[in-house]
Amino acid sequence: MACGTPVIGSNVGGIKYTVEDGKTGFLVPPNDPDNLASRIFQLLGDTSLQKKMSSNAIRRVNALFTWNKVAEMMSSLYERILMLNTDFRDDEEQSILLIEKAFDQATETIQKTQALLSIPILKAASMATSVLRKNKKILICGNGGSAAESQHLAAELIGRFEITERPALPAISLTTDSATITAWVMMSASRKFLRGRLKHSASQETFFSASVQVDNLLMLSAR
Repeated sequence: MACGTPVIGSNVGGIKYTVEDGKTGFLVPPNDPDNLASRIFQLLGDTSLQKKMSSNAIRRVNALFTWNKVAEMMSSLYERILMLNTDFRDDEEQSILLIEKAFDQATETIQKTQALLSIPILKAASMATSVLRKNKKILICGNGGSAAESQHLAAELIGRFEITERPALPAISLTTDSATITAWVMMSASRKFLRGRLKHSASQETFFSASVQVDNLLMLSAR
């Protein structure tokens, strides 16, 4: 139709809306080959009808089926649906605002801690590298959520992951108990807990302790 070609289609589905019967083409009943053949012969034998339907087809396409028109219709439909459910829309907007705020706060926190943690991270990396070069091992522990982080760090050192040419590095996570149990320790006697861990560390090993508290973050102890 966009090319000015009259269309003969079955009178079903979206075709009923696209083809305007008798003006841009013909609609025929489905599964009716005789009716279809009759319309084909009628159109092929009438040049004047072909030209008339051709003009009508182009006008209908330009009025209803251009990309801009289809986009406007879709946009209008979505807007009507949203207007019918304003509560959902308001809740969704509030949820998105909360998520965006959380991202902004996380970005701000990372920027603030950049100066605070750059040197401690460098010292920790140098200490770990020195220990590994001496064929010694690294002991890691943490309280609460940091217990899971200590296990994660140990897994990163032991497993090669994408660095296939690197050998596994000797590291042990001492927090084999659950993160919940160590959280209790942090609330009641975290310093005593850490002293106990350090006491059982061998003199030739490096002990890493991570805490979610700012003043204890990346606290390193070497014995």
